[in-house]
Amino acid sequence: MKKLLTLILMVAVIFTFTPMISGATQVNAATSINAPTEFYGSGTKDSVKLSWSKVKGASQFVIYKGGEKLKTVEGTSFTDKKVKVGKVYSYKVQAKSGSKKSSFTYTIKIKAQKNVNVKRVTMNFKSKSIALGKTVSLKATITPSREVLSKKVIWTSSNSEIASVSSTGKVTAKGAGDCKVIARAHSGKVATCAIKVTGAADYVIEGTIKTEDKGNRVVEAAAVKDGKFIYVGSKVGAKKYINKKTEIVSTEDGMALPSFTDGHAHGYYGGVNALYNLRMYSGTSNDEYLGMVAKFVADHPEAASIKGIGWKDGCYGESGPLAADLDKISTDVPIVLTALGAHSLWCNSKAMEMAGVDKNTADPGGNAVIERDADGNPTGTFREGAAMGLINSILPDYTVEQYKNGILRYQEEYMQYGITAYFEPMANNSKNLLQAYNELDAEGKMLIHCYGGFRGNVADAVEAKNAAAGGDFEITAVKVACDGVVEGHTAWLLEPYADDPSDYGTANWTQDDLNAYCLEANQAGLSVHTHAIGDAASHQILNALEYAYEQTGAHNMRNAITHLQLITEEDIAKMAKLDVIAVPQPYWHFKEDGYFDALEVPYLGEERANNEYPMQSFFDNDVVVSSGSDYSATNPAIPLEGIQIGATRCSSDGDTSTLLKSSQRATVEEMIKSFTYNGAYQNSAEKVTGSIEVGKDANFILLNKDITKINKFDISSASILRTYYEGELIYKAETEK
Repeated sequence: MKKLLTLILMVAVIFTFTPMISGATQVNAATSINAPTEFYGSGTKDSVKLSWSKVKGASQFVIYKGGEKLKTVEGTSFTDKKVKVGKVYSYKVQAKSGSKKSSFTYTIKIKAQKNVNVKRVTMNFKSKSIALGKTVSLKATITPSREVLSKKVIWTSSNSEIASVSSTGKVTAKGAGDCKVIARAHSGKVATCAIKVTGAADYVIEGTIKTEDKGNRVVEAAAVKDGKFIYVGSKVGAKKYINKKTEIVSTEDGMALPSFTDGHAHGYYGGVNALYNLRMYSGTSNDEYLGMVAKFVADHPEAASIKGIGWKDGCYGESGPLAADLDKISTDVPIVLTALGAHSLWCNSKAMEMAGVDKNTADPGGNAVIERDADGNPTGTFREGAAMGLINSILPDYTVEQYKNGILRYQEEYMQYGITAYFEPMANNSKNLLQAYNELDAEGKMLIHCYGGFRGNVADAVEAKNAAAGGDFEITAVKVACDGVVEGHTAWLLEPYADDPSDYGTANWTQDDLNAYCLEANQAGLSVHTHAIGDAASHQILNALEYAYEQTGAHNMRNAITHLQLITEEDIAKMAKLDVIAVPQPYWHFKEDGYFDALEVPYLGEERANNEYPMQSFFDNDVVVSSGSDYSATNPAIPLEGIQIGATRCSSDGDTSTLLKSSQRATVEEMIKSFTYNGAYQNSAEKVTGSIEVGKDANFILLNKDITKINKFDISSASILRTYYEGELIYKAETEK
C-alpha cells in the first residue's frame, strides 16, 4: 500500500572554478535544482522527479546518484524510479558540452520521511442508498497543503457482506442493511459515506442448508437475489431480506445442498445414443443382446446402419463376442455395437467388409487389438481407439443438429439428478460436436454448464478455448489417455496380468513425449485430464506432471487423473505433493456382477482385485477428490447413488456381499464434498459455485431427506425435489407440481 511522503531537501550548490578546457563551450552553472516536495511511495520503491533550470551552453546532463552514474539526458529533468522510504540519496547533475565536461557541479541530498501534510479527504456522497445487487461509483478527492504527484486513496467497507468496494471506489450492494465505505489517504485522513442497502430477496430458503463452505456450516436460511446468494445464516438474520413479494422455499424434512458437478461425463455420447441408437445396458447375456439387436433391426427397416451401445465385456471370454452371431440377424447392413466402457467394439461381417478389414489387415499398433480366430481371421471384436476406428470410419458422423439434440437430451435428464455442471472429456471428438456445443452456448440454449476437454495438440486446444462463446461452455483442459482397460488387457500394469505373465498391457505414450505435452499444456494455461486405469499408467502421468511442475514452478494447475483403478500408495502421496486431483468413479467401487469375478479376479489376481479402486486413501493423503461417473459407461449416473456407494463400498441396493474393501469407505461428508465444492474446484470454478456462500451463483438442490442423518445404505432412496441453476428453478419433481 502506498504511503504519502515528504521529501526534505537539503541543497548545497558548490561553486568550484577550474580553468576552462581548451575548445570547450562556456557552460554556466544552474542556479537551483528542484525536486517535488511530496510524492507517493510504496514502502519499497517509487519514483521522484528532479528538475533544474536551463544551463547556458550545455547540451547534455549526466545524472549521478551516490557517486554512480545513472543516465545522460538532454532535457532539464530526470525521474528516478528507484526510491525507498527512509533512505538518504545524494544526486549530482553535471552539465556537458559535446565531449567536454563543465567545471561546475552541484549536489542535492534527499531524505524520504513518512510524515505528510494533507489538509482533508472529501467524497462525492456523504450517504447513499443502493438496491440489492446494484453498484454505484464513489469518488474521493485529496486536498494537500503542497503539490502531490498522486492522489490515490485506500477504499474499505465496514461490512463487506452488506456492501463491497473495489480499489477504484465501485460499491456493490450484497446484503440488506447499513454500513460505511471509507476512503483513507496515506496520511491517515479519511472520508466516509454511509451506505444503506435496500430491497428484498427474490426468495429465501429456510430449513436445513448444508453449505459445503470451508467451515462446512449448516445454516437455517439463505437469501437469493438476481441469481446470487446475498445472505447465508440464521432465520432471524434473513428477515430483513423478506417482503410481501419474497418467496419462501422450505426444505421441510429434507435439506438443501449445493448442486452437483460430474467430474467426468461423456454427456453428448449418452444423449445421441439415447435418441438415435440401440441401448443395451439392461442386457446380461449374449442371448439377451442378440434379442435386443434383432428387435431394433426389425423396428428400423429403413436404417442404412445399426449402431448400439452397452454390452458388457464380462458376458464374454477374453476373445470377445462374435460377428457370426450378428450375421444371423443381418448381413445386409453394418451392425456396430460399442461396449459399455467404450473401449471395445462388436460388429457383423458386413461392417468389416465395408471397412476393408480381413485376415490381411494388421493390428494398428499400440494397445489396439483386432481379435482373431486360430487362422488369423477377424472375429468381430475390436479393442481400443485405433482398432475401433477401422470400423467406425464407415459410419457417418452425427450432424451438428443431432449433436445439439443429444447434448440437450443429456442435460434435460441429468438436471433431475441435481447436476448443474459436468466435465466433458472430449468435447472435440468431432468437429460437428465442438460446433454444436459452441452454437448452443452462443444461442443461450445450454441448460447447465459444461467444462470441455480437448483431445489433440495443444495449439488447437488453445484455439478452441479462445473460440468458445464463454457462457455455459468453455474449454479448460486437454485430455490424455495413458492406457486402456483391464477387460481388454489394454490397461498398463506395473506387474503382469495374472492370466498371462508376459503381458503388462501397453503404454500409449513414451515418457519424453508425455513430459513435453504436459509442459506445453500447463504453460498454455490448460489443465491435463488423464485417463489412467493401470498403476503403471498413473505412475507415468505423475512423472510427466512432476516434470512440468519442475519446469514451470506452477502448482494448482488443476491437473487431474481419472478412473484410478490401480495406483500405488507412493503415487497417491505424489498426487498430493503435486496438487493433482483424483477423479474416481465411485459408482464402480464394489464387487460388480459380470466384472469382479468374471474379469478382474482372473486378469488381476485376488490381491490386486481386492485392492482396486481406492477412495479413502486419497482423502487420507489430502488429495482433492472430484467424483465423476464416466457416463454413459455408468448409466444412469445418479450422484446420490455415487455418494452411497462411495460411503458403503457396496452396490446401490445395499447388498453387503458386494463389499469391496471396507477400509476404503469414505465418509458421507467426504462424498458430498467430492460432488459439490471439489467438482467446482477441479474446473477452477470454486469462487463462483460449489458451495452456498454470499456472492456465489445460486446453484443448489432440495432433497426430501437429510442424507447426513439417515443410514448411509439408504442415501440413494432420497429424491431430488428441485434443482436451481443460477437462481432459476430448472427442475421440479412431479410430487412438487
